[in-house]
Amino acid sequence: MFTALLGWSLAVASALTILPTPIKLIRKNSSSGVSSLTSIVAIVAMLSWSFYTLNLKDYPALASSLGPLLCWSATLYLLAFKYQQKNAKIYLLAITPLLIIIGFLPTKLQGSLAVIGSFLWALPQLKKAFTSSSLKGISVLSYLFVALENLAWVGYALLTKHYAYAFAPLIQGPVALLIALKANLDKSRSPAK
Repeated sequence: MFTALLGWSLAVASALTILPTPIKLIRKNSSSGVSSLTSIVAIVAMLSWSFYTLNLKDYPALASSLGPLLCWSATLYLLAFKYQQKNAKIYLLAITPLLIIIGFLPTKLQGSLAVIGSFLWALPQLKKAFTSSSLKGISVLSYLFVALENLAWVGYALLTKHYAYAFAPLIQGPVALLIALKANLDKSRSPAK
């Protein structure tokens, strides 16, 4: 009972972690500091988690993949069309073939790809956060939520004995926290408008 409750709570939390990013991109007129590469890597990771957890019949974990998948897709769409980022347009074209390829992979390979993607998705954003002169497009709240959510995933992995869920938080949580701290520092240094 507790495991199911935790799983469904993580499903809601997972969607809410990334939601501030597309909202900020819609509301603001800047995508400064936002990595389109992070978006596509996160989409691949979430597609992989979706297929993997569907095959495991772990429906709370499946739901926790679908929310971020939609949010990352919206982010990539906004970067491509609202902000006219050429890389984002190219990445959008890759989503359908990736969906088909990942869907036909064996379950263990889907799980491996999910873990690798979860290890890697935040790294391009971390690089951009520390090399960009402005992080106006970054949602501090999103990355703080991601860091906190990763703590809960370790507990869920232990409870369900699906240990693949625990690997990504080892990198994803600290990297998300660093991005949030850097974006917050950038925000505090920016002149007030």
